[in-house]
Formats: sequence, C-alpha cells, structure tokens
Amino acid sequence: AHTQEWGLPSTHTANTVCLVLYVMIWALRFDGLSNTLILWSIVGIAWCILVSYGRLYLGMHSPVDIFAGFVLGVGLALLWSICDGLVDWLLIQMSNAALTQLGAATAILAIY
Repeated sequence: AHTQEWGLPSTHTANTVCLVLYVMIWALRFDGLSNTLILWSIVGIAWCILVSYGRLYLGMHSPVDIFAGFVLGVGLALLWSICDGLVDWLLIQMSNAALTQLGAATAILAIY
C-alpha cells in the first residue's frame, strides 16, 4: 500500500533551499559575484519556489510547513557552509578517510 506523509517541516522545501543556498554561498566564496552566479541564483530560487508551491498545490503541506522547511534549509546551509572547511581538513588528515566516511554515512542512515 502507498502511504502519504504530511508533516512539519516540508523536507522537499528544506532540501531544495539548503542545496541552492549552499551552492550559492560556495560559488560566491570561490568565484565572487558574477553575472553567471546571479543567473543561476535566479534559476535556483525559482526552483525552490516551484517545489514549495507544488507541495502546497498537491495539498501535502500547509504554508507553515513550507516556512518551517525554508527555515530548516537556510539553517542547514549556513551551518554546513561554516563547517565544510573543517570537515574537509579532518578527512584529508585522516589515513582511513574512506572508512570513516562510510561509517559516518551508515550511522546517519541508521539514526534516520
């Protein structure tokens, strides 16, 4: 049987906002502000809006769910943009980085 899930927050919104915002932050950090970044930012923001609207249109979420997903996505993108350099450095320093990544991914999936 197919089950539908409604819930707070909208993880579709959180995922798209987090991805788009992190890529924008990363590109801004390494390439600076450019016309290409502005164009792709507009495309990314439009994608976020379409995904969020789609969840509302299908009746899967309320506006509060969408807003909570937006806040969660922004928070995760900002947190990761702060921590990504440290995580990269730690993985480079470790002699068994691949095994550590596999263990961390497995643990995160188990918790989820």
